[in-house]
Amino acid sequence: MSEDILEYINLRHVFEIHEGKETQYNCPNCSEEYLFCDQGDLQFEETGESRALRYDDCWDEDWIEYSFNAVLKCKKCFEIVFCVGVGSFSRLSLYGSDEDLAKLAEEDFISRDFIPRYFYPPIKQFEIPSDCSDGVKQDINSAFSLAYCDFSASGNKLRSALEKLTNQLLPGSESNFHQKLDELKSIDLEASEILMSIKWLGNEASHESSLKQYDLTYALNALRYALSRLFDEDPKRIRGFSKMINAKKGSIVKT
Repeated sequence: MSEDILEYINLRHVFEIHEGKETQYNCPNCSEEYLFCDQGDLQFEETGESRALRYDDCWDEDWIEYSFNAVLKCKKCFEIVFCVGVGSFSRLSLYGSDEDLAKLAEEDFISRDFIPRYFYPPIKQFEIPSDCSDGVKQDINSAFSLAYCDFSASGNKLRSALEKLTNQLLPGSESNFHQKLDELKSIDLEASEILMSIKWLGNEASHESSLKQYDLTYALNALRYALSRLFDEDPKRIRGFSKMINAKKGSIVKT
């Protein structure tokens, strides 16, 4: 396996939540602080299906699954975010002297990992440029909401956002979606190529429902970068000056 593929499959945007610890999720309100899960703000119960499996002759503790809910808080703006998801159970192997191990409680030998599936309000993966059309913003925000519970559905929403984005940027074009993405090269070559890669993943999401977390994480990161190239003032200013300089084949200011 190449280093590039290994780096790609390690991309992720879903992270575990632990009681009494800071999460890796930015506040959806201020975007300046990680959300925190205070002690006592996470509750969990073993699922009914998991409890039923205990009657299986082959049952093992690793089969235990939980449902959980948690309240996450921003310590900067005091936003409250509600979260629900699933959890797993594992038993730890701890090493030390018999005397030290005897001082530990049963819970010290247990690890429970909680993975979020839904947030309210939704976690924003990035700030959507204000110049994007309402339709583009709506689809991207829908992708954010689905990004933890259904990777393919989220990817499908990103593809829909790209279609509306090409219509916004190329209002006079009568080309199909794929051709419009190619036509964006006249605006920004790199952004066009990046958006094309998101489209291919969106196609897989629409037809095969097979996107993995790393595919969606790439698509979200790639879209953020492409939108910055298309809408941020610095790239737009550089593109504008470059076209003027190329047209004049020299400085646009002649003294």
